Amino acid sequence: MVWFGIALLAIAWITFAVRGVLLARNEANAGLDALDAAKAQLSPQDFLQGNGRDQLEIARAHFAKAHSYIDTPLFMPIKWMPYVGRQIDAVQGLAGGATKVLDVGIKALDDAQSIVKSTHQPQGAQRIALVRRLGDIAQVAGAALDRVSIGPGHALVGPLQDAHDRFADQLLKLKDNIGGLGAASQGFASFLTHSNYLVIAANNSEMRVGSGAFLSLGEMTTVSGHFTIGELKPAISLLPKPGSVDPASVDRDLAARWGFMQPTGDFREVAVTGRFDVVAPLALKMWKSTTGHSLDGVLVLDPVALKAMLVAVGPVTVNGVQYDEHNVLQQVFVEQYRGLTLDPTHFTQEARREQLSAIARAAITKLETGHWDTVKLVDAMRGATLGRHILAWSDRAVEERGWQGAHLDGGLPADGLMLGIQNRAGNKLDQFLPTDATFDAALAPDGSSDCTISLSIQNDTNLADHLPNYVIGPYPGTFGGAPGRYIGWVVLELPGGAFQSTVDIDGKRVTRLVAAGADGSGNRVVAALTSWDPGQHHDVTVHFRLPKGDRSVEIQPSARALNPRFGGRAAVTWHFGTETFGDGQHHTVTW
Repeated sequence: MVWFGIALLAIAWITFAVRGVLLARNEANAGLDALDAAKAQLSPQDFLQGNGRDQLEIARAHFAKAHSYIDTPLFMPIKWMPYVGRQIDAVQGLAGGATKVLDVGIKALDDAQSIVKSTHQPQGAQRIALVRRLGDIAQVAGAALDRVSIGPGHALVGPLQDAHDRFADQLLKLKDNIGGLGAASQGFASFLTHSNYLVIAANNSEMRVGSGAFLSLGEMTTVSGHFTIGELKPAISLLPKPGSVDPASVDRDLAARWGFMQPTGDFREVAVTGRFDVVAPLALKMWKSTTGHSLDGVLVLDPVALKAMLVAVGPVTVNGVQYDEHNVLQQVFVEQYRGLTLDPTHFTQEARREQLSAIARAAITKLETGHWDTVKLVDAMRGATLGRHILAWSDRAVEERGWQGAHLDGGLPADGLMLGIQNRAGNKLDQFLPTDATFDAALAPDGSSDCTISLSIQNDTNLADHLPNYVIGPYPGTFGGAPGRYIGWVVLELPGGAFQSTVDIDGKRVTRLVAAGADGSGNRVVAALTSWDPGQHHDVTVHFRLPKGDRSVEIQPSARALNPRFGGRAAVTWHFGTETFGDGQHHTVTW
């Protein structure tokens, strides 16, 4: 009878234990789902306004409940069992660790919201204080996250291993983001305290690789949280002395791949690579060669960034024309060129009518002196930041770490993949060049990966739309130029491990590539020349292989932008398996 009672108690205890584990697992999965939902909904505006707090609280409640199911003395005997005990420890560690992580996140959100509310329209030194306080929040949160343990992470049963890996990945990304916020705060505070930067206005209607062509340049000075911007002059009037800047002095690969086009002889040509950490210091050398001025860094803005800025600061008026978030792209891409001539003798005069730089200067000035909503500005600028429409680089270490933390540095990761179509016709037709890109990867018998990028590129220029000659071209002296004809280099920045790369256009192998080889220590590049008449499209196929173990690429934004008549369509639409996404931000694909 006694043994029977003991058996019943054992059965009841095992039943309770199994039930507790299952309930804990279900709650942990619900917490992960809620955390995914919170992450998907939390824009910077939501974060600063505290709008995502409810989702974080829901996730925390699920994890706390999961922890309560396991954190009981009745599980102590099971924890002594070699294999089963590890599973219990893992559930307890995951649930308890996740609860602590969410406590840290909710507190950081509340603290950030409180600071922003107390400095709604920061001016001067208040701006420095604001970013430093946000940096302090990040530092405290980062230290707290470093102390969190989420239990054992190996030798777990399948579903538990998946849950642990899923949360560990989220925790790593959270730590990276917190660390980036801290670095960004320190760097931005340094920038605002005192700095001298080269400001470049780039135009996406004439593209280079990873940015628009650099058409206007000037200097901006920041002192004690205030900034002033001088006149932005046309690039055509700022030509460095031939041979005064050797591209190899900054990057030998850039000189080897692109030296034939003398990229440092003209600011409009220097952005031949998507590696802004190479382009920016070259631009500073070119500026010093031209003006004699030594500056601390480079800031690039394009019309998409200006549109975002105008959302926050409101419209600006330049030469009697009002520009706002609704008309600035059409005005800058097309309307500003009406009435301009392609007569080479008038280029300098006509370039001075380039309104992009004047709009940029007016918007930055209004940002300095006007009244605007901090939350609205952060939210509006988010897409511009993610899409490479704002780029920043500094030779000051703390500021460069800040731009990296804010994802403004424009660097290419070692597994990065970027599509560039570099305009070689001197017209403004990139805005009419929608592109479909499909990435495929298959494992080869030796474990390497065979990768294919299939591009369908269409020239949707409509000559019946009476576009300005300055837009449709041809630029005088362009070999093979014709009205509406787009001539360009299709440029692919590939991961550093890529090998055996080839390019085919409309099924025919390109045997004479414009460029092929290393592009810095972490990347490679291939480029091929082609042209499109109005209404014409080409299929471009790029093959390459990746070594064994490399089974993911991070597809980078191209900074391309289409004319508003496309209704906000992404300039490049990517496909991978069942996924479809625009290139407005980086996107990792894994196979």
